[in-house]
Amino acid sequence: MAEFDSVFSAIVPLEDWNKTACAHHALKALQATLKDNDLGFDAAELEQIAKGFIPRGYLWHFDSNVLGNVALVREELLLGVKHTKGYSLLTEFLQKQN
Repeated sequence: MAEFDSVFSAIVPLEDWNKTACAHHALKALQATLKDNDLGFDAAELEQIAKGFIPRGYLWHFDSNVLGNVALVREELLLGVKHTKGYSLLTEFLQKQN
């Protein structure tokens, strides 16, 4: 499975597995982390994050290598590599578990 360098990642609760809930959970975890850590975002990116948005130029990547892991990855890295979509794989896996 493809692996991407990320600036941040979070494990999201699997009981609430959908793209909107996962992105919300990951963004809240990012906001909490930024209170005590400098992850290298510029002022405009920090403002976007504070307002509840993914910073411009980044996307959430659903990592199929680690169950529930959502990673914030530079858009050009994620879109520049053909890969199996982790969200689809994890959704299929969770459906089979139920």
